[in-house]
Amino acid sequence: DITDMRQITAEQRQEAEDMARLIRYANAPIIGVDMNCCIMEWNDKVANMTGFDKEEVLARPLAELTAEESQTALQEMVEKAKLDVSDSGEFDLVLMTKTSGRLMLTMSGAAFRDTTGAVAGMVACGQDLTRMRETVLEKTRVAEDLTRIIETANAPILAIDTLGAVTEWNSKAAEISGWSKEEALGQDLVNTFITEEYREDVGRVLEKALNGEETANYEFPLFTKDGRRREILLNATMVRGAAGEVTGVIGVGQDITELRTAMAEQQRIADGLSR
Repeated sequence: DITDMRQITAEQRQEAEDMARLIRYANAPIIGVDMNCCIMEWNDKVANMTGFDKEEVLARPLAELTAEESQTALQEMVEKAKLDVSDSGEFDLVLMTKTSGRLMLTMSGAAFRDTTGAVAGMVACGQDLTRMRETVLEKTRVAEDLTRIIETANAPILAIDTLGAVTEWNSKAAEISGWSKEEALGQDLVNTFITEEYREDVGRVLEKALNGEETANYEFPLFTKDGRRREILLNATMVRGAAGEVTGVIGVGQDITELRTAMAEQQRIADGLSR
């Protein structure tokens, strides 16, 4: 019955038009390529993001608009489509914008078929991770800068975890103590580097810092690897992890050994003159 056939054809046409509108106006970048990786679909979202209109990019190789580091992953996804893999999984795609910017996308690709049922290419729907990646990179840069500052600071800086094990031991701490960073990391700070008579007091200060009670200008003796005593003035504060949980204590110190020696000598001279 030709009437039924026309009805089916009309329904199929309507479904195709609905799908085309869905793709065009979707609030996510959608890109389609043929088996030669030339662009067949470029929705409004990706056009707005890149600055390239659909008419400018249709039939162009997607590689021309893709950063070099994405070329291999893109080609692998197309090859999967050729093998008739219905769900090709996720891949990262870096698109170049019209103003020479870079968009970092995470795409989910799948093969699509023509009217005969043969695989005609790949369509990928993505998520723009540019700002998130930039934020992560910026936080990483800041963290690296802070790490360098701590490592090269002209003051002993040390940190422990919640169990009291050393997690940071900068160059100045190594210089003063004679213990290298590699030797100090993982060691129990109190039991390894503090003499028995001061362990209880130092442990109490660190415990207070773990509970959020900061300690300023706490003086304690730190014994070096060769048994010498160094007088350290310490400021200790709690350290939190990314989720806000307490992860340990960091202390910034000052070696006041020479100052204490000079003060003691001055006192000795003053006592001698008063006799």
